[in-house]
Amino acid sequence: MASIKSFFLACYSAVIVGISTFLGAVMAIICTFIPPLKVKGVNYCAWAWGRFILTASGIKLQVIGAENRDPKKTYIIIANHKSFLDIYALLAGSGLPCRMVAKKELTKIPIFGLMLKRTHTIIIDRKNRKQAVQAMQTIGKALKEYGISVVIFPEGTRIRGRARLGEFKKGSFFLAAQLRMPVLPVTIIGSDDLQPKGAIAIRPGTITLKIDPPITVPPDPKAEDVRELARQCQQIIAANLRAAYPNDVDRQPPASNQPTG
Repeated sequence: MASIKSFFLACYSAVIVGISTFLGAVMAIICTFIPPLKVKGVNYCAWAWGRFILTASGIKLQVIGAENRDPKKTYIIIANHKSFLDIYALLAGSGLPCRMVAKKELTKIPIFGLMLKRTHTIIIDRKNRKQAVQAMQTIGKALKEYGISVVIFPEGTRIRGRARLGEFKKGSFFLAAQLRMPVLPVTIIGSDDLQPKGAIAIRPGTITLKIDPPITVPPDPKAEDVRELARQCQQIIAANLRAAYPNDVDRQPPASNQPTG
């Protein structure tokens, strides 16, 4: 009986995500051809897409620390990443217009790939470090001028298994230093319990976004400043996860995680 229920839940989730993604992508593409909607229209489509999937899946979104972000400012949003639900939660709950960093393989998906290319999504080739850095710098600068924040998952991918937090790579923090954009640490809590990596079914429940005060990039930052920025951000998110799961000892992120290159 449980397996049948799981099967139908997976089918329902696939339909909800598939249809809403197709319609959202089409609407966003249309907005890019209409000058007054090129930015604000796409921003609304992104928010509506994330909000609809969460609501239709029976997920409540709790935001803690909303006062720590200013909708009139742009940030490099740094968040942990365990589930596809993280994307919907950030789009719907961050309170900021934002774009993601996407791997180039996603551009091969019909309609969705075109939407990524036309909406100032930062598309990177993870096998080509030089291209990835150039894309982040060029499009990141354009997004800053449009008043749009950039979401980066510094672990590089969704973390599989029982670990709550992976090692942070420093590339996103170098981008923040180059663009002189403050870093906004956001801890995502509960998403992997509702849809872990590899799962199709989305279970109802609650996802919490814990927004901490932004970390300002020092003027004329040096390499050690970037390492310190990464260290601070990782410590903040790790501490929030330890507080959220005090009894889950074997999944706790180490207190002394050091960002990697």
